[in-house]
Amino acid sequence: MLSFPFLSNIIRGLQNQSNLSQSVTLTPGQIVSGEILKLFPDQSALVQLGKIQVHAKLETPLNVDQKAWFQVQENRNPVTLKIVSTVQQPTLSSRIQEPNDQYFPLLSLFGLKKTESNMEILRFFVDEKLPMAKEGIQMLSRLVSESKSSAEPLLRAAQSTIFRGLPLTPEIVQSIRSYLFDPPVHQQLKEFLPMLSKPELHTTQRELEIQLNRLVIQEISPPSIKLALQQLGLEQEKILKQSIRQTLHGPPEPLPLEQQQLKTVLQRLVMDPALPSAIKEKAKGMIQHITGQQIFLQSDVNPQSPFYQVLFQLPIEFSQQTQYLYGQLEGKKKNNGQVDPDNCRLLFYLQFQSLGETVIDVQVINRLVSIAIYNATSLKEIIHQYKPILSVALGEKGYTLSNLSWKEPQQGHQGSQSALNYPLPIRPYKGVDIKI
Repeated sequence: MLSFPFLSNIIRGLQNQSNLSQSVTLTPGQIVSGEILKLFPDQSALVQLGKIQVHAKLETPLNVDQKAWFQVQENRNPVTLKIVSTVQQPTLSSRIQEPNDQYFPLLSLFGLKKTESNMEILRFFVDEKLPMAKEGIQMLSRLVSESKSSAEPLLRAAQSTIFRGLPLTPEIVQSIRSYLFDPPVHQQLKEFLPMLSKPELHTTQRELEIQLNRLVIQEISPPSIKLALQQLGLEQEKILKQSIRQTLHGPPEPLPLEQQQLKTVLQRLVMDPALPSAIKEKAKGMIQHITGQQIFLQSDVNPQSPFYQVLFQLPIEFSQQTQYLYGQLEGKKKNNGQVDPDNCRLLFYLQFQSLGETVIDVQVINRLVSIAIYNATSLKEIIHQYKPILSVALGEKGYTLSNLSWKEPQQGHQGSQSALNYPLPIRPYKGVDIKI
């Protein structure tokens, strides 16, 4: 499970990616907050919608500098906006004085009851400047009301869903929430195995034990990382397509036991009508976690974005203990949609028992590699010893080590290790791409 500071950086990085690329999709029925910047003679106006400006036709005239809630009407250019309410976006002072009045028109519009959880959802979407649609808001209202924990994980998952250009559905939101906030699937699997101790489940228990052992990376290398990701079922869709093609030419041969993927085995448990609901729910939770990993490993969910960004999570055997490596790869896309390896950025996050939280920031610009290691403990001497070795290893791959340094993270407001500030992802990008 990601620590909150690192998770906040990831979400803010995704938000920056969306904002910096200025790729916005406006669809009929969406509710957006906006401000009139300029009026035109044909009852149209230049409207500020969050971070972007659009030329819109207004069904009802407004004045310059006036703020309102708008509903997107027609799917054409210029977009037609219907005024829902002229209540301004809440400021800090107005929220303290009248915290609920700002949102009453939206409650009525979305058909929501006046509950604290519904108010929290609307406040979150307004504060984060997220587009709102009736179906999505009502879906989140149901998820939050059914949840036994805080609403924030679901809202942050919904935010990440929107930033990645995905539809706001319960399945996607729950999968992203599970991946970002639940314990790693390796840890969940260790806790799950004792539930399969009945004789009729011994075969499945053995299958999952094999998967558990194959998930842990003994030595960090590209082949071992790729194998671990495959065992999670992250290439399952591709394998299923291959299986269908094989079926057209004859029945496919069954896979060896050690090659069956974790997600496939868990799905089989969920579909078994004879199993207790507790086992099914636990298996379903792990499937959601793996699906969340699949979502963050897809770099092409938003083809309009000029950025490539993936996030992965892997268990690693280190000093006879299992640690969890979280990695983030980002950069601008090449013409083929892949990341440019000569110009990219990698962030690695680890939680060591002795060193605590550690973030490794690797930036590559024109094959010049700069590495910064963030940790509360001074690592200057260790870094000095390994710098020549790393320089030679990178040189063999055609890269040049320009800098290797240790940096002490800045303390957050809480003044604790959990409040350390780490580097924010995403480099600047300028451009506008408005989809209507």
